[in-house]
Amino acid sequence: MDTLTIHLIDGQEMELPLVVAFTADGEPADLVGDVAPEHCDHKGATWSDCFDLRCPRCGSRLFLPASKLAHRPEAEIEKMHVLWVGAGWPSWSSGGWRVPDGWTLHSHPFFVTVGGLPVRNDRYEVFANEERRIAFEIKTD
Repeated sequence: MDTLTIHLIDGQEMELPLVVAFTADGEPADLVGDVAPEHCDHKGATWSDCFDLRCPRCGSRLFLPASKLAHRPEAEIEKMHVLWVGAGWPSWSSGGWRVPDGWTLHSHPFFVTVGGLPVRNDRYEVFANEERRIAFEIKTD
């Protein structure tokens, strides 16, 4: 596992692990990369809608529960992540999105299996721009 060296005021050094993946029991995990994202179920990986965590087996971002991102191509997961960030980082709770006041649930083909994507009302323009950019990329691929 890669580490970051911190030089303390008293001249000592401290090595901190750079962790981007965790097992289901919360233990740090190295990125193995032994399977392609479209063949990965992300089983046993920890996800977070607050931290940039990745699947230890394939390296995919896990900003939704693993089952919601399983067997998707890496490019699709990355596009979903861009839209999710553009939407204002909506939160997922057990069973579904939290859609508080000031948010609107927006339907999008990438998010059909999770009932759409909540977009913060003051971020709608940012989201719409990302959505148009991604649609253009898909047309030109």
